[in-house]
Amino acid sequence: MLHWGLGAILGGSAAGIVQAGTSLLRLGSTATTGGVGNPVVATGENVASFSLSLFSIFLPLLAVAIIVLILIFILGRLVARRKVWFTRAPKPSGASVGQIPRSNNGRS
Repeated sequence: MLHWGLGAILGGSAAGIVQAGTSLLRLGSTATTGGVGNPVVATGENVASFSLSLFSIFLPLLAVAIIVLILIFILGRLVARRKVWFTRAPKPSGASVGQIPRSNNGRS
């Protein structure tokens, strides 16, 4: 219950602050332009509202796409590195086991 109440309080506060800002902007526009600039301000508010709504919808999708691309890149690099790890050097032609130099492990 506290979670819902806190959400309502914070959401209402945020909405109230935005509404107060809009009202002050309209008041300032009316005071400075005599009401002539109000359609321009309203159009700007509508464009900002629409673009932020689209941004809030598509930003999570873009984030998921970027994460998937990063994972594909990392996995591709790991697979390429693994191929290098498990690739054996070609055997020299005519070499037998007796011709391979051995370590004496510090013994003379």
